[in-house]
Amino acid sequence: MTGDLRRQLRDGDPLNSEPALTAADVQDMRRKIVSAAPVTAGIRFQWNWQLAIALVFICAIGTPILMRYGRRPNDLAISAPERAERRQLQFQTPGGTRINWVLNPELPF
Repeated sequence: MTGDLRRQLRDGDPLNSEPALTAADVQDMRRKIVSAAPVTAGIRFQWNWQLAIALVFICAIGTPILMRYGRRPNDLAISAPERAERRQLQFQTPGGTRINWVLNPELPF
């Protein structure tokens, strides 16, 4: 079965009857590919450099802004009332499954 598939692929290959590339053509193609490689590597390096500079700039500007205007963990503390009531959230699916969530009033959110 594998041999039959290989034969069909060879028979259906449109370039099967074409002559192979000469050694000079192969070397010319290789030379063009190798000479194009450093150009793309340089562009990638330049993009990485720009990204690194942008990230440093964002951190340098954003950190003081967050320190001044951002919320601190102590600001988020919510004082619970003296006696917190128990709260529930109930949900029922169309198939009849019931889901009950009991919310803990002692959590700080």
